[in-house]
Amino acid sequence: MEWRKVIFIGILAMAWTAILSAAAFPSVAPVKPTIPHILAILSYDPTFPTSHDILDGVESVFPAANNDVYVLYMNSKRQPGPEHTESFATLVTWELTHSPRPDIILTFDDNAQRFVIDRRRQLFAGIPVVFAGVNDRDYVQSLQDQADLTGV
Repeated sequence: MEWRKVIFIGILAMAWTAILSAAAFPSVAPVKPTIPHILAILSYDPTFPTSHDILDGVESVFPAANNDVYVLYMNSKRQPGPEHTESFATLVTWELTHSPRPDIILTFDDNAQRFVIDRRRQLFAGIPVVFAGVNDRDYVQSLQDQADLTGV
């Protein structure tokens, strides 16, 4: 289990480096530095046993002092089904229209990853996605040709 955490933190570090590189080498006139906006989507709810560990890992790579990390909980483990997923999609749509555009999306567990991929064109177009904790290996293999997508 510990090796997965190391790989996950490594992937997050690579994503962070990509964000910083884009900010460090602007292609036009200098732009006022902004902090990265990071959207984390968890399949769980805040009381799920691993939720705090996941967010501790995110905080270790993206400290709150230098990043705007916004967390959305799908709660799909307690509320499975299409009605709940569509309600969550409505919430995400509202959040995306009333918050800064994310520079990167982090997904945790299969349900969160499927949610983002299924709605990538309409809600998350052009935003890199880093996933972790996806258990369905065949599903992960089917995503290998997607641009701006990486994970474990």
